Amino acid sequence: MVVIDFDPSSAQRYVNQGFNIVTVDVLRASSTITVGLARGAAEIIPCVTVDEAFALKQRHDAILVGERNAVIVAGFDYTNSPYDLEQTDLTGRIMVITTSTGTRLIAESMGAAHILIGTTINARAVANKMAQLGNQWAIIGAGTRGEFRPEDKVGCAVIAQYFLQVTGETTDSATQAFIDEFGSNSYEHISQSPSTIKLLSLGRACDVDFVLNHPDAFEIVPQVILKQAADAAYLSIVQA
Repeated sequence: MVVIDFDPSSAQRYVNQGFNIVTVDVLRASSTITVGLARGAAEIIPCVTVDEAFALKQRHDAILVGERNAVIVAGFDYTNSPYDLEQTDLTGRIMVITTSTGTRLIAESMGAAHILIGTTINARAVANKMAQLGNQWAIIGAGTRGEFRPEDKVGCAVIAQYFLQVTGETTDSATQAFIDEFGSNSYEHISQSPSTIKLLSLGRACDVDFVLNHPDAFEIVPQVILKQAADAAYLSIVQA
């Protein structure tokens, strides 16, 4: 069974119903995290606040990645950019990331048996891993101020489409109609989305182009786990 939702606050409802979760933030958190692992990061630590990110940097000697309102946070090493990280060797490094919406959705999803991070650049790999781990999944788009962003509609639909192909399952008519609309040849929705317009205005066309030019290019499947340190437990993203 697979359902698609756009409201991050709904994540706990799905967790309580026994669903596994895929978090989707195509532009840009899910794509940045996927590339970070592909470039060799030992682990990625997601957090909600900037203050928490700075504290984690000190604790783990980490690289800081993130943004607020699509702009790099002062004092961070990199913005939330799959393009920039693709140019960076992160071998063995710990990366801390905080973003406006994507990392908040990850935090909202805690408690699920399995949490994966999906986007258009790793959609098929994520769907294959979903099929291996279980058959009850909620694919949730990060959204902006309660609105389901076009690029996340595409990401959610493509992942769901692949999952149904792999498992041979069917879904309800509304979900299938959504998949039919956004899951096939629909990348124009990304190029025309408000997120893309915002990034273009900030000179970040490179990130949009990276996503558009790399559909299913990555076999990396980021998975969120709860990791125990000496002083406290924390969220960690590693390769599934």
